[in-house]
Amino acid sequence: MEPPKLRQHTPRRQRGFAIGNWLSHLSCYRRCLEAAPRPDACLVMEDDAGLAPGFLQALPCVLRRLDDAVGRGWHALRVGCWGSRFAEDCIRSPNLFFAQSHPFNASAEALAPGGGMAYGGAHLTLVRPATTLAELIGRLLLMGVMAIDVGLTNPPRHQRASQASAQPLRSYVLDHPGAYIDHRLDGLESSHA
Repeated sequence: MEPPKLRQHTPRRQRGFAIGNWLSHLSCYRRCLEAAPRPDACLVMEDDAGLAPGFLQALPCVLRRLDDAVGRGWHALRVGCWGSRFAEDCIRSPNLFFAQSHPFNASAEALAPGGGMAYGGAHLTLVRPATTLAELIGRLLLMGVMAIDVGLTNPPRHQRASQASAQPLRSYVLDHPGAYIDHRLDGLESSHA
């Protein structure tokens, strides 16, 4: 049985991939929480992601800039997203955005600027085991299986106002050239089957 949110946000032909991706992220997040000693941040990469030279060395600076802009209580930072960007979501110009839904992305198949969704996908996701990861895992479990980029996107402002009792998800998107799709990895699994 497919959860309603998965049917709403994910085309039929992609639902199996979405379920696998959601489960993979959840598994990685749980392993980050169980690590001893617990790291300050964990990096979860998609299987086709590549990192530009020097990106890992720049990561402490990226984290400091994010902490300076929004504080340490963030849930997720996604790097290498596709889709639209909105000026009102910009936290730090030119490339740090508060990742929130916008009216046109009720469906991943919607026609809209940037391919139907704002802040979609991610080549990599940074999470904070020491501060907010347990809360993020709990939220994902409560929401149920869905495309992970939808689960890691803040609801639109009007929905957040009606959910005033719950703390908002603090999820951000960073446009940074350090993460990309590595097309050399396309078909790697099938060639090793």
